Amino acid sequence: MAGGRVLTPPKPAPKFAVKDDFSKLNDTLWEVIGKGWKFKGGALHQTTTTRDAERLVLRRPMPRDFELTCKYTHTGGSTYKSVTFRFDVTLDRKYANYVYTSAHAPGPKLHVAFQRGGQSTYPVDGLVAQPIKIGTPYSLRFAVRDRLVNVWLNEKFQLAYTLPDRKPGGRLELSGFDATVAFDDITIRSLPMDVKLAQ
Repeated sequence: MAGGRVLTPPKPAPKFAVKDDFSKLNDTLWEVIGKGWKFKGGALHQTTTTRDAERLVLRRPMPRDFELTCKYTHTGGSTYKSVTFRFDVTLDRKYANYVYTSAHAPGPKLHVAFQRGGQSTYPVDGLVAQPIKIGTPYSLRFAVRDRLVNVWLNEKFQLAYTLPDRKPGGRLELSGFDATVAFDDITIRSLPMDVKLAQ
């Protein structure tokens, strides 16, 4: 009590939570960019193999520290057959951090990468070889705390990678690159403080 007034503790920051089973478009959650997206069979399909910036953009501002889990299937593609989860994306799309899986035959993989000034960098220590296959469902989970990213595939821990930097206020995007893909469901939440990440 100070000066006869009771001091109330500050309210904790609101918890961030998003869940979508992609059974139909949730227009309050997502901005759909591109003509290849189709909702069918209880999933969201990117039906066009393209390198253009067709994407699903989360409308809600993302917390800095978060955890994302998504179930999806690579359904086809031409060359790289990549499914990409971008975060910290600036409005000009020249800055982003991202996690992706690729079914590119010579070297299928899981990779943490980043884009600065419109140029993508694919760090060797952010790569794990994985036998990603067309038609096989995958569950990708990654957690971000400050610059540290931890990634799991099908509930198995894969890698820890430290990004060079982060920018606040960026957006989250889902997309295929040279790929068709079916997104089955996604969950995003604020990363709890008690979740321990590998360095």
